[in-house]
Amino acid sequence: MKKITPILNRLRKFLNVRTDKELTKILNISYSTLDTWKNRDKIPEKRLTEIAHKYNLSLDWLLTGKDNWGMPLNTSNVIENLKSFFNLKTDEELIKYLNDNLSYKIDSNTLNEWKKTNKVPHGLLSYIAKENNVSIDELLNNKIIQSFDNDSELETICNYIKELDNLSRKKVLKYILDLQID
Repeated sequence: MKKITPILNRLRKFLNVRTDKELTKILNISYSTLDTWKNRDKIPEKRLTEIAHKYNLSLDWLLTGKDNWGMPLNTSNVIENLKSFFNLKTDEELIKYLNDNLSYKIDSNTLNEWKKTNKVPHGLLSYIAKENNVSIDELLNNKIIQSFDNDSELETICNYIKELDNLSRKKVLKYILDLQID
């Protein structure tokens, strides 16, 4: 399978389109541009970054389908980060906040289903990020590297960082260097 196929599939799913024609219209590109990307099996980095920025998407999510620097999203952590971001303490407060302030209708069954399946709708995260004028990464990474129970967890994180593309790795390292250590 070509490298570009899963990226385009993620974009189609996120943008809620099925065809290349619909995708080109939303991305405001010609069909020949999309065809060139497919033939080269690559979206130019500048364009990919523009798309990620325009829709508040994580570049890592676009490239790999994963967030948090290449690690699959952990729904419990996402929910905790959302509560922290909005200064809420309980799941019920988060449900009420989403229903009242973002017109996103969920109930405790929906939240429990997210936890059970380990899936939070990426569109919701993008919507929350856009409404609050932050990136999805900023929304989810209130505490990027929290505490590690053992060295193997830290080693796993380091291995993920090594696998990132250069631009993402530079961002991670810059963030780590900018951290204020207590």
